[in-house]
Amino acid sequence: MAAECAALERLRGIRGKMEAYGLDAFIVTNGDPNGGEYPAEHWKARSWLSGFTGSNGTLVVTRSEAALWTDGRYYLQAESQLSGSTITLMRGGEPDTPEFPEWIAERLNAKDGVSANGDTAAKGAASETDGGAAAGGVATAAATGSSAPAEWKVGVNGRVTPCATYSDLTKAFAGRGIALVIEHDPVGELWTEGRPELPRDPIFRHGPRYAGAAAAEKLEDVRGELRRRDATCALISGLDDIAWLFNIRGGDVPNLPVAYAFALVTGSSAELYIDLAKVPDEVAESLRAEGVAVVSRDELAGRVAALGGGERLAYDPHKLNFWLLSRAPAEVRRIPSDEPTLRLKAVKNDAEIRNHRECQARDGAAMVRFLIWLEREAAKPQPTVNEWDAALALRRFRSEQPENRGESFPSIVGYGPHGAMMHYAPDSTGGARIENRGLMVVDSGGQYLGGTTDITRTIVFRETTAEERRDFTLTLKAHISLASSRFLYGAAGPHIDAFARKVMWDHGMDYKSGTGHGIGSFLSVHEGPHSISLRAGSLVRLEENMFVSIEPGVYRDGKHGVRIENLARIREDFTNEFGRFLCFEILSFCPISLAGVEPDMLDGAEKVWLNDYHRAVYDTVAPLLGPDEREWLKNATRPLL
Repeated sequence: MAAECAALERLRGIRGKMEAYGLDAFIVTNGDPNGGEYPAEHWKARSWLSGFTGSNGTLVVTRSEAALWTDGRYYLQAESQLSGSTITLMRGGEPDTPEFPEWIAERLNAKDGVSANGDTAAKGAASETDGGAAAGGVATAAATGSSAPAEWKVGVNGRVTPCATYSDLTKAFAGRGIALVIEHDPVGELWTEGRPELPRDPIFRHGPRYAGAAAAEKLEDVRGELRRRDATCALISGLDDIAWLFNIRGGDVPNLPVAYAFALVTGSSAELYIDLAKVPDEVAESLRAEGVAVVSRDELAGRVAALGGGERLAYDPHKLNFWLLSRAPAEVRRIPSDEPTLRLKAVKNDAEIRNHRECQARDGAAMVRFLIWLEREAAKPQPTVNEWDAALALRRFRSEQPENRGESFPSIVGYGPHGAMMHYAPDSTGGARIENRGLMVVDSGGQYLGGTTDITRTIVFRETTAEERRDFTLTLKAHISLASSRFLYGAAGPHIDAFARKVMWDHGMDYKSGTGHGIGSFLSVHEGPHSISLRAGSLVRLEENMFVSIEPGVYRDGKHGVRIENLARIREDFTNEFGRFLCFEILSFCPISLAGVEPDMLDGAEKVWLNDYHRAVYDTVAPLLGPDEREWLKNATRPLL
């Protein structure tokens, strides 16, 4: 009841601010100034205002209504958390659910492009390449191409709205008498009591032993990228891109070792804009020695405003916030593209590969200890552990490993029907009690100084159904099909996705997710630009020494889920008269449950792959275990005949 009252009171407060600013609607997200996937608690405005804490969601407040859009992962959670708030849940992705810009336009009665005064509203939209709003930070009707004043005003906090989002909104509202106003932050004005402070953990250098290349070397590579893009400078906002470029790490974002900052790189200079209180003297000095100026973050807007008319500014429209871009003078040419660091970061160097192999062995030892613990707990006459207990135990086993720096994301521990929810994660209320029957999906990862891990194992308990074992074996077959594949250089993720998915298609099945994603080096568990997916947007050529996950699955709503995930390095296979061929080196080391395998469903080559993999698991992980643990692992990796 208290949470319901809080949401109602906060909605009244934001409507009061909207009235004061002449706004007819306001859009609220959990976005941060850098377009991050995992915002710090300070930036979770939508969660504070609505009470809904899921990672995906957009809240729209009008003078009389409020609605929140989220996807299928969060329908049940949103229904519960929005109860009594007067906020309508909009089930994003369903056929009858309008996109939120359309919903706004309908609610404001801005139809057919005709405003209340009879003028035809603008048909154009602000361009990502021209900055859109004037320097004052307000997108008026003129900013969207109209000579007439807009009938309606929709607010959005421009300091946490990516340029691409701003552009999409202006296009959606074009011709409907709606202007975007980016200068106000009514949620920030209301959220004064109990708002988490901005993180101020000190940054530290990620030295050559782990990084494999000095910041000065990386800066030269970035400048080469700028020349290829015909840019004279780049404003970099991706937190993991900045961390990688300058070989720094921080503690500002949960599960991601980065610090809030921006970077401006030119042909002859590099500037790191950051809260100076977070920069120890020795770190600042080491950066300066590599040609990096450490500057107060408060000076960034002025620096952007001072760019000369001949500058050609590269920026990532999906990360850089629109308010900051709008500071640049109109004569500065805008060049929207991905971060110049993105592809450089994706291809790992020798040190990163070596360190990653070492941390994967440690992570495998933690996983084996977890599996032993779970097996013993579930075998008790009256098991008492639940999903949350399992998540905490796994966290503990990882924390005991050398160089561990926490989890790379909150563990997904889904028992029974919860395993069918691809991104389900238990919380401190406990979740489902685990029994010695059925399946449980455990998707987890760790952060280590030497790398980032991500692995999924489906736990197969003592009692299983034929359907559960069949789905498990099909998932294993799909995994092996891709993991053992060979492909011609030049292929992208969509070209090889079918190696895994065909196994499912042959049985009239599919999984509604990608098959794999890139991964960072003591950075983000999700790293682009490459992925293995059917999405046309993932048409990025796969390069040698990129890291990628392989994670097909089966998800039967209300019944169970299966996912088997390993990380892999793309490596050279051979070159012949037909071209250069690549394949995968598997990097994850943890047993795949033999109890879930129907041997008759595997062909000879698949059995050889599984036996070879399990032999590698034992050889890699056993030296890190005690005698009893080694004996357990020996049985878990026994050959499948």
